[in-house]
Amino acid sequence: MRTKDEAKRHAIREAAIAAVVAGGLGGASIAEIAKRAGLSQGTIYLYFSGKDELFDAVFLDVKREIHARLMAAAHAGGSAKEAIRGMWLALFDHASERPADFAFAEHLSAARMLDGRASPEIDAMAQEVAQIIEQAVLSGTLVDLPTQTLSALLSGPALQMARRSVVRKEPPSKDELDLAFEAIWRGIAR
Repeated sequence: MRTKDEAKRHAIREAAIAAVVAGGLGGASIAEIAKRAGLSQGTIYLYFSGKDELFDAVFLDVKREIHARLMAAAHAGGSAKEAIRGMWLALFDHASERPADFAFAEHLSAARMLDGRASPEIDAMAQEVAQIIEQAVLSGTLVDLPTQTLSALLSGPALQMARRSVVRKEPPSKDELDLAFEAIWRGIAR
């Protein structure tokens, strides 16, 4: 039996991301991913049973990285506003530094919404973010709205701006980010 190699797994991950970003989910075949990774299709099947398992694994990897970054920013100290602002800005940092990862996650997130697939790990990540927002409501920092509503009000503009920056290959300026966050914050702050 052949052993698995982390360098090959990483090459498969990067090739899957590049294939999805270049051609969408439908255009990213195992053959295309293998070609981009410089590996045989058989090698990919040594790591993953098929395209769905591969995409799910890469999606979880990317989401873990983004989530770790958001949580590090949230727990960096300070007020509830500083924690939420830190998470908001961490999303842009990640999108700027890893635009292909961000675009891949967007493709998979949209597909998962359409087919209704859920992941306990992704749900747990969302719950961790929700707890930060809930604490801000309980402390009187944010208006008393449902957590999902506050999350949508915060994340919607951030995701849209991050998408735009990835597509245009031009991140928003610090001033633009600060202005946008403050405008959103004024709408939800108590």
